[in-house]
Amino acid sequence: MPPGLFHQRFTPDDIRLGRDLREGNQVGEYPDNARLRGWLDIKSTLQLNQVVHDKEEREISHTSPEAPVEILKGKGTPVTVRLKVIEHEMKFDRKTFTVKPGQKVTIQFTNPDFMQHNLLIIKPGTLEKVGNAADLLAREANALALNYVPRMPEILYATELVSPEGNATLVFIAPEKPGDYPFLCTVPGHWRIMNGIMKVQ
Repeated sequence: MPPGLFHQRFTPDDIRLGRDLREGNQVGEYPDNARLRGWLDIKSTLQLNQVVHDKEEREISHTSPEAPVEILKGKGTPVTVRLKVIEHEMKFDRKTFTVKPGQKVTIQFTNPDFMQHNLLIIKPGTLEKVGNAADLLAREANALALNYVPRMPEILYATELVSPEGNATLVFIAPEKPGDYPFLCTVPGHWRIMNGIMKVQ
């Protein structure tokens, strides 16, 4: 293999699309910050033009059993929900959305705001409990490392913190039990106004 920019072989899972925040467009060692942007469609695939082998001549591919990919399968037709933060208002752009029991749900969460936010889906009737737990967590030294997400069974699904101009994708199977499942941001001070309802019906 001829010498090149990369010193190690990589697989499709190692490839990400990002934005150079300082517009340096620098190739090689990169000392500045970068932010992942854009959506990777769940139907997208990346094929290598040729079989790649490591030093032990062991075949590597994105379908290798050593790197299994979990594929969620729900009932009926999958649904994609786009959820966005309203800039400078600490609110989501929708108060409610509806999914079916057992349906595969993909939430494309976008944060154009100037501060970080996250997104949690929680059990019905637990907004106050989870919100208060988030307020208490904010006092702890490891709150940021936990993405301001309390560790409690009432939380069903959660993203990490999403930085300004960033985005996240949350993929899950909707609960089988119909009901009103709150969604919220648990960054300190946000949950009281930054919340809505995922209706399962």
